[in-house]
Amino acid sequence: MTTHTAHTIRDSRGYAFTFLLVAGFTFWFILGFPFQHHNESYIWVAHLENGDFLDCVLHKMVPVANYRPLGQAVIWLTFRLSGGSVAPAQVFNFVVAIAAWLLAFAVIKERRTFGFAALLTGSLFFSAYIYIFHLHGAFYSPVLLFLVLLFVVFEQENGRRHVGLATAGALIAAFFHPYALLLFIAAVIGAWWKQRHSLSRTELLSLFVAAFVAAAAIVLLVILPGNTEPGTLAKRWTGLVISYRATEVHPAISAAVAVLTLLTALNAGPRRTTRILLTGGAAAGLIALQLLGLPLFFVWIAVSAAKLLLLNHVSLAATLLTASILPTIAPTGSPTYAIFAGMLCTMALSVDAHVYEHFLAHIGMRTGITAFVAIVAMAFVLRSGVRVPILTGLATPVLAERERTEQLVTILDWWQNSQFSPLPVTLAQEAYNPVDAVDVSDRRSRPPTNSQYLYQYTAHRWNRGRPGETDSSRLVVVFGDASRSTGDPVYTLTSRFATPARVLVESK
Repeated sequence: MTTHTAHTIRDSRGYAFTFLLVAGFTFWFILGFPFQHHNESYIWVAHLENGDFLDCVLHKMVPVANYRPLGQAVIWLTFRLSGGSVAPAQVFNFVVAIAAWLLAFAVIKERRTFGFAALLTGSLFFSAYIYIFHLHGAFYSPVLLFLVLLFVVFEQENGRRHVGLATAGALIAAFFHPYALLLFIAAVIGAWWKQRHSLSRTELLSLFVAAFVAAAAIVLLVILPGNTEPGTLAKRWTGLVISYRATEVHPAISAAVAVLTLLTALNAGPRRTTRILLTGGAAAGLIALQLLGLPLFFVWIAVSAAKLLLLNHVSLAATLLTASILPTIAPTGSPTYAIFAGMLCTMALSVDAHVYEHFLAHIGMRTGITAFVAIVAMAFVLRSGVRVPILTGLATPVLAERERTEQLVTILDWWQNSQFSPLPVTLAQEAYNPVDAVDVSDRRSRPPTNSQYLYQYTAHRWNRGRPGETDSSRLVVVFGDASRSTGDPVYTLTSRFATPARVLVESK
């Protein structure tokens, strides 16, 4: 028996690909961890420090759009039990996200294909997983875990016996984020459509009750409290486009999405004619969207849904199509809203991918471990500041974003221990939502939070709020390349990955 064959037999179930799956996410976590306060965590500090556990769980946190008690409980516990650190929440977000992908790996038959595709999606869609470094990331990773439960219940053999378990899971996941309820209803409708001619009355009733419970929960948690997001159709379309465009922040990522799309089409069922037609349509769609300047992710979603429908995975297809339009509900353009579609497209690529499984079978445990070690080592190299062609360009946005959070914390500490502590402090730029940014991929001058959140943070911590009319002077924090025609520089922070941050004194 050859060594190659021995390696293949020892890894007959494809466990070597767990190392590849974990490597992609670990790469970016090493680069980014730990962020300091970011975005709304500045406004949450007062709530977390002043309120007790029940207060945090029973009341909606500002500016959260709706009631998410379990997510808020995780945020309170990780913050308070760590003495006010945001790092434990980031570890929670990362561990739960990895657990979701590993669970999906365990239940999908085509593990090698899924593990390899997860390496790509986990490493390339890093902008969508930026939520891991935020306190509010506690809302999202559990929903990824819930998606795997939906796959097990509605796409695996005998899974429909556990509709009650899935319903309970939907309610629990909804207390992290109500998006889980929409995904659950889609999965139920898909399961009903697929099995409508073979369902017993009891099974039909269980699906109806499950959908009704989820719909009632949406009414109680979102609609009746008035937690719907206003917006025109044009605004929602813009939010949808920007969310997916924000995942393709580099031409190399768009190229990888195109490859994943074609790989999905080339494996869409046993009929050669169908695969040829779908691949041709996918290629045409990719070219058209590239010319129109639209995200290529849209084509991958469409091809994935088509493949799932051709293979009669109706529930998974319905869940994917629902997940793909979630960015229209809260049209901020956040790339985080694309993570659910990304996981489901990876599943779609993998199911029934027998040809790819055979092709990848030669990769054994030794290769998987070696690749993991190499990828992790490269992350530490990039974090140290060593320049690596292509990879440095991809990694710099995350490294810079982390460094800016540290810059603002350092500036606030300096401010309170300097002669300028009596002066109010503000930001020269605003941390706009991606949908409001001129260039969603250019974040060089974007501060870690916005002025309103910073005002409330400084008012809570040092009793200094928004600069008033009676203030003769103020401190202005300038990030990146933004120009400022007035003000005298009094403090400057250099940077390895971001641009320097400056503090100016402006007089009225």
